[in-house]
Amino acid sequence: MTDEQAIGRRRKANLLAKSHKYKSSSRNQRLLDWSIFITNISEDMVNAEHIMIIYRARWQIELLFKLYKSHAKIENLKGRSKPARVLCELYGKLCSVLIFHGLSNCVELANDREISLTKAFIELQKRSRELFLSITGRLNDLKQFLKKLIIDWGRFSLKDKYRKTRLSSLNTLKLLTIMA
Repeated sequence: MTDEQAIGRRRKANLLAKSHKYKSSSRNQRLLDWSIFITNISEDMVNAEHIMIIYRARWQIELLFKLYKSHAKIENLKGRSKPARVLCELYGKLCSVLIFHGLSNCVELANDREISLTKAFIELQKRSRELFLSITGRLNDLKQFLKKLIIDWGRFSLKDKYRKTRLSSLNTLKLLTIMA
């Protein structure tokens, strides 16, 4: 970890401690110099920087599963006594999540912006009745609904721009694949 990163961590820890009316201990301050990752990959295969990137990507995957659980309600299945119904409902929810991700990739964004999947999913849930009506109507109604939804996602479902000094996980992975 660089000195700048450690200083940033200390600053953040001190602000948090101050907001909760306590002082960060000297032991805690020393520990902020470290990032510990336990892995069985040898150092000659992957360097420490790549391990950090991999763990950031893993965290993003954890956030996706949190989105699925809390908003798509993957774990809430009805008809637990009927295995066929449970599988049908689970497959339906997983298919809807895949379609959602496919649609979210259609959003055209500026280079420095990213879509917030949570905000986009909540927006889709708010419009679920409108989606249902467009599905049961003519094909053109569905096309119009999806076109408007994707445009609105690009305007209103963006990640907040609070982080100006660090690349997002997505952009870090893009750079990594370009360099490989």
